[in-house]
Amino acid sequence: MGYDDEFCGLSVKGQKICLGCSCCGAFAGLITFIILITNRRTLGPGQQILVRLGRWDRTGYNGPGTFQLAPFKGTEMREALRLGASQYASLRHIRTMRYVAKEGPCFEFIDPMYDLHRIGQKTRLTANEYIRVINARTGSERISRGPATFTPNVTEQGHNSTAVLAFVEGADMLTSDVALVIRDKLTGELSLATACNTPLGPVFPTPTQDVIETRRRIFIGPHEAVLLRDIDGQSTLITGMTPMTEVPGICDDDIPEQSAGGLAFFLPPLTRIVRMRWSDYSRPQESALNFTALRTPTAVSARRRRSSRSRVVREHQFSSRPRTWLVGGDFNKVENLWVNRGSGPNISRLVRAGAVTVHSTGPNAPTAQLTALLGASSTTLEFGNLIPGNAWTICSLTRYTGGAKNVVLGGPSNWAFGHYRGHAGVAWYGTNFTQSSRDAVRPDTEWVGMCGKSSGQADELAWIFEERVGRPVTRGSIRSPRRPARVYVNGDTRKSDFAIAEVVVWNKALPNSEILEVAQYFRDRLHDAASYVDQVDESEQVPSGITRNDVIKIDMRAQKSFYKFQVRTNDNVRLVIEGTIFWQIVDVPKMISATSDPEGDAWAKSRSVMLGAVSDMTWSEFLADFNQVVERAYASQQSDTFWGERGLRLISMEITGYVPLDQRTIDSLRRIVESKVDRITRLTRQRSDSDVRATRIAADIALEDNRTSLIEAQTLNARMQAETRGATEGGKKARGISVFLKNVGQAISGEAVQPVQLYEENLRLRSLENQTQKLFNGQARVFLKPNATNVTLTLPHDTPRAPPRRLNKPSQSPATGLPAAGASMAPVAASGAAGAASAAAHVLEL
Repeated sequence: MGYDDEFCGLSVKGQKICLGCSCCGAFAGLITFIILITNRRTLGPGQQILVRLGRWDRTGYNGPGTFQLAPFKGTEMREALRLGASQYASLRHIRTMRYVAKEGPCFEFIDPMYDLHRIGQKTRLTANEYIRVINARTGSERISRGPATFTPNVTEQGHNSTAVLAFVEGADMLTSDVALVIRDKLTGELSLATACNTPLGPVFPTPTQDVIETRRRIFIGPHEAVLLRDIDGQSTLITGMTPMTEVPGICDDDIPEQSAGGLAFFLPPLTRIVRMRWSDYSRPQESALNFTALRTPTAVSARRRRSSRSRVVREHQFSSRPRTWLVGGDFNKVENLWVNRGSGPNISRLVRAGAVTVHSTGPNAPTAQLTALLGASSTTLEFGNLIPGNAWTICSLTRYTGGAKNVVLGGPSNWAFGHYRGHAGVAWYGTNFTQSSRDAVRPDTEWVGMCGKSSGQADELAWIFEERVGRPVTRGSIRSPRRPARVYVNGDTRKSDFAIAEVVVWNKALPNSEILEVAQYFRDRLHDAASYVDQVDESEQVPSGITRNDVIKIDMRAQKSFYKFQVRTNDNVRLVIEGTIFWQIVDVPKMISATSDPEGDAWAKSRSVMLGAVSDMTWSEFLADFNQVVERAYASQQSDTFWGERGLRLISMEITGYVPLDQRTIDSLRRIVESKVDRITRLTRQRSDSDVRATRIAADIALEDNRTSLIEAQTLNARMQAETRGATEGGKKARGISVFLKNVGQAISGEAVQPVQLYEENLRLRSLENQTQKLFNGQARVFLKPNATNVTLTLPHDTPRAPPRRLNKPSQSPATGLPAAGASMAPVAASGAAGAASAAAHVLEL
């Protein structure tokens, strides 16, 4: 197509210009159309578009709808803010950089001038929980108490939570038997919160306070006493009879109007109970009869082998025996050797540089003063291959002591345990397994009881006492913690001023139950060190082989101690005597100031007294009466000032057994014993025979007594039968006589002859007739005697005990003076019972 010379009155050149302008206009329109189309946005529900109007200014459009945006402005699409009930959002102003918090639940559009910084979960606090928040910018703290949901202020937040140091803590419960020790972080002062000054229930500290310890009430009986020592070294003696107004840790509400003795109180802060170590003679020793030789115990120094004197350490046994168990008191500074209580070898050549001390105090003293290895940042310790296997558990009790605060227990490849970069309660196993931005134990100079193991859930890989603090930083699967090739202290550039109380290592990953056991063991050690201070110095001379017990409460009742030692008599006979000593503490202040081992002093004094008493006697005197040894020994102590100077009183001494040590004496004593036993045997046998004879005689006497009783009973029965029979016959005769006399009396009334005379005559005639008849029948015997012969004839009679009849002069008739009829020659007939009865009344005289 060509150009016409004339087109619409335009020249060819004008046509070209017009065509070019038209093309440009069309292109510009197309560009404008494209720009308008590309800046037209359709927003759905919940969508928002931001348009930047300047560097520090922007506007926004919220859906749903279609909006034509200004061209050539920066835009950004974002969703509306959706928050659940347990969520919160942090918004930051783009111009002022100030933060605003928005709590859920909500669904709304964010102001265009704000950016969404983060969405977090609210912290739910129960009734006994609180959360402490520290602002990283200002350093200020605040505490929020439950029950509530906690949302941190926007000024307490930062990227990835690095500006927020927050953790949830459980409130300590205050009861009538539990008190709390509270530290003021501004002044460092310690105060005791009890039911007297604080309401009972959960105690929530203020932002400037820390609850560092719970203390239980100490009970003292009326016969007990305890010695308290404060931080200034002043001692206070508390007995069960001390007035309660003079006892620290008791408020007015606890003082009763009347007390029968005994009290209870709380141990004030910075005050500890003095713990004494007494020799233990309260159990009887091996019987002296089993002794063949006995030597006097010699005193040795306790410093010959340093060992931990902690009662908790001595009595504790782990469920699984550790391979390495290092206790601060077991370090031998002379040999540079840390004695291992576990199954593995001792740690030799421990100190490689600098110096260490073994002491219970040090810089920045904590609440519990444990005996530990103390070292500075210039001190280097080398443990070597402390964790040899891939399966392991390590627990430690360590702390910072000075201004140099980095790693205490460390290893190659950034391995750290317990402390890291000035923070207490951090474990760094190459990849971090705990938080590393704050102190888990505060203040950081307090003891950190920490455990870590090679396998388990993420939160179980590191523990601070009973709390699980493990968490992996790396995403994805949990990797097992890496063990170090060697363990050291200050072995690299990460140096610290440190104290190490214990290090325990196992060749396996302990279950959680045993981890809690270790945590409780560490708690017991800290409580023991915080509550008690030892009285006895480690350099004191103690007898070898003597058991010592920790004494916290002094018993003022009578005490019983057993003794057994070797003595010699005056004639050089060696003996082993054993017995008991009864003694009592009567003056506690004097005892404390005079001796550190009253039971040992009582035993030693009694031994010396017994030696002197026995040495004054010969062997024969001792055998005769060894009780006089006790009498002499006891009498010598009545005027001795030894007991009074120590506040003691000797009650009594006894000897319960003895045995000689020389074979000759033993043989002689055996012969004496055998002779005595033989004598006792013979006496016993003779006594048995006598008892048998006495028993036999007693039986015979009893038999004769029974026979006599039988005869007497038979006689009594015969007499009763005769009396009964006689009474019956006599009654018949009496009735016959009565009838005879009555009838005769009526017939001869008025006559000179009496009826009785007639009856007597009748009887005489009957008797004479009966005798004559018996005489002629040959049934009678006739006895003749001169008149001068006095003969008594006793004839049998039916009635026992019939009185005898005497053969006296013949009776004469009152009328003629001649013998009565039949009297000169009266036969005595004995024919049966009737004849004997009638013949007994007649005597014939010639």
